[in-house]
Amino acid sequence: MSSQQHECVTGLSRREAMERMAAALAVPSVFRTSGIAGTGQRPAQSVAPVKRTVQTVTGAIDAAKLGFTLSHEHVCAGSAGLSQAWPELFGGRSQFIKTAVDQLKQAKDEGVDSLIDVTTVDLGRDIRLLEEVARKSGLQIFESEGLSPAKVCIGHTDNSAAEYQMGLSKRGYYLGMDQLPRGGPAPPGTPLQQAGALAWEQRYLQIKALVDAGFANRILLGNDHSIAMSLQPTASDRLRLAQNPDGILFVSRKAIPALRTIGVSEQAIRTMAVEAPRRFLEG
Repeated sequence: MSSQQHECVTGLSRREAMERMAAALAVPSVFRTSGIAGTGQRPAQSVAPVKRTVQTVTGAIDAAKLGFTLSHEHVCAGSAGLSQAWPELFGGRSQFIKTAVDQLKQAKDEGVDSLIDVTTVDLGRDIRLLEEVARKSGLQIFESEGLSPAKVCIGHTDNSAAEYQMGLSKRGYYLGMDQLPRGGPAPPGTPLQQAGALAWEQRYLQIKALVDAGFANRILLGNDHSIAMSLQPTASDRLRLAQNPDGILFVSRKAIPALRTIGVSEQAIRTMAVEAPRRFLEG
């Protein structure tokens, strides 16, 4: 934060400061409008309608072009600075980019249009790597944030109690049903498998209950899959990948067919996979 920004928020409550900073910093990175800038005069009738865009790592795109969107994924998750200290990690940068591009191209070929990479700075976020992978694979990778419930997604809620999910939905939050591969049986020692995790069948039934209650427009689907991960022993990676051999395509190949089987409509699936992510990112 600059000294000028600090002076602006001095004396404000934490919430007021966050709201003001979000208005000043976050919104311009998400929205772009067409037409005439404010001049104090009423706009002519011919002014073009507002066009909503989403900022991706390769540039702004029309929000209507997001398409089928996975809401919570990682191209590479690790400790910040690890790739610089250990440049040969994952076969080296060039080899890893090829690996990631190949997997994302396959995802695109099977119907995935956009992917939200939610890797934070402390997990080694590398925007230049994401930009190169996105450009070479043709997949769209991006970020968004908000403050009000209508602009907030609570991640990893597919492993939560049904009452908790319903309560958040009624308050206006988006729900990240974004760890769907972790509902299956896992061999002993599999990393990241939470003890007592809800089974696939239960997760799908709870999603259907939310859909039946009219909250399909508040559900975002995802895998929470990492193409590469250094937050575990190297020997554990084989177990992690064996737990979910479909990788980033689990939602497309397994979760959506299972939801269809229990009676979730095609319109509801489109709402969760296409329309809800678009509205969430539009703000």
